Amino acid sequence: MKVVGLTGGIASGKTMVSRIFESLGVPVFRADDVAKQLLSDSHIKPQVISLLGNVYKPDGTPDYKLIASIIFSDDDKRKRLEAIIHPVVWQKFQEWLKEQKHPYVIHEAALLFESGLYKHVDWIVAVYATPTTREKRNPAYKQRAHLQLPENFKTTQAHFVIYNDENCPVIPQVVKLHRLFINQFHKPVSLQK
Repeated sequence: MKVVGLTGGIASGKTMVSRIFESLGVPVFRADDVAKQLLSDSHIKPQVISLLGNVYKPDGTPDYKLIASIIFSDDDKRKRLEAIIHPVVWQKFQEWLKEQKHPYVIHEAALLFESGLYKHVDWIVAVYATPTTREKRNPAYKQRAHLQLPENFKTTQAHFVIYNDENCPVIPQVVKLHRLFINQFHKPVSLQK
């Protein structure tokens, strides 16, 4: 089974792109969602509290706004939290991958390059939107963009770029890539031994 890494900066539209792939029948693993869910994991929770203090609401659920305010203002704590979470996300991905039957899967991750995950995928797709477009979509873009590698790095390191702004329809770009991946990754099964 082949793995396509899908990444993009804040408000680039990578989740929308992953949903289009999903609508075409491609299994999608959303690393960022899994990372969020892990903050509630009974094994990880004590490590998070030890690192960030009690960042949980009275009902025990993570206070995402509080966590974001801490990690986006303290690079050291952010990196240490990522060191706790990323290996477990990778383990969850490996378990998920064993259950998939499609010729290829999408591994969607904002920090594909930053986490080193890019070394473990077959192809990389970067979703690009102009800074102006991204700021319109997410006012926090300017405050958080510096926490990710620059867009020009991602687009030059990726095998493919999907342009997601008002000038380029996204669906035809995704469909074209899907056809390419199916042709490249699908191998007929021989019925002879």
